Amino acid sequence: EYSYNDLGYELLGRIVTAIASEQKQSAVSFGDVVNELVIDRVREKLPPKQASSLQFFTSDQMEDYQGKTRVKARPDLEATFGKDYKDGSFKSVPSHSYDLSCGGSYTDPESMSKIAFHVLASNPDFSIYKTSETLEVLNSRQVPKRNPDGSPDKQGKTYGFGYESFGHPDYSHLRDHGGLGYGSNSNALVDTKANKAVVVMTAFENLTLPLAYSLIHEEKASEPV
Repeated sequence: EYSYNDLGYELLGRIVTAIASEQKQSAVSFGDVVNELVIDRVREKLPPKQASSLQFFTSDQMEDYQGKTRVKARPDLEATFGKDYKDGSFKSVPSHSYDLSCGGSYTDPESMSKIAFHVLASNPDFSIYKTSETLEVLNSRQVPKRNPDGSPDKQGKTYGFGYESFGHPDYSHLRDHGGLGYGSNSNALVDTKANKAVVVMTAFENLTLPLAYSLIHEEKASEPV
């Protein structure tokens, strides 16, 4: 059985970081671990120019600066996410909830599309996973998605390791993962047969305001909200 929540990833991140620190006999940050196991492996799959422009930072690589969030090593990057949808002000913390889970990261759509593609790719030529055994686990270990009441998901979705899988008639080759936090929503879709990826990033207000208008007025807004 599989129950979706970020707690498992939070715990896994802390375990991996603790093991890495013990092995190297010095404190290793979560950002260092992510770079070694994911980002650097993505860079290996990219042409040099694309590899050098790839950027991804975790919450421990961020800092507060004048009420906004920025990357410690790259103050030139305007990482102005973290906007509170309630009053429009920026949060004083660099992560929406957790230190290690998806909400505390910073990237851009182009980088995210490359990362999502190479993490979720089923083909060993593109995958970041080093062994065929690991990739086989990613490709085969899927469980049916269920509703809160235990009934099967009507769309036939399945959960894999860190992604949802769906598509008709083949419920395995379209892989999806998204994140929702203060200020933004992101979603990545990878077609593992066509070897293509698409990423959508939107401001939180762009999602909530039209929905709120529709619920209040019981009609779709005729003008942008």
